[in-house]
Amino acid sequence: MQLERALKDMRAELAEMKVSSENKLSQARDMVAGTEEKALLAESKLHAAEAAQAEARRQNGVAERKLQEVEAREDALRRERMAIRAE
Repeated sequence: MQLERALKDMRAELAEMKVSSENKLSQARDMVAGTEEKALLAESKLHAAEAAQAEARRQNGVAERKLQEVEAREDALRRERMAIRAE
């Protein structure tokens, strides 16, 4: 009788352990899925930031060229003015 009782108790304990381990495994899978989702979102934001940075660099290059053009025109006008004054 004691042996049967001990065996029954062991089976019940094993069943509880199995349920507990299945719950923990399910939680771990949920955490992995959540982490993967967050990683995808972070990667998406990183790509968007890189695209925005590339666009900012492009616009900065355009602005630099325009500034150089304006400065070149100013220099040309200054030289013209000085040439006119010199005459």
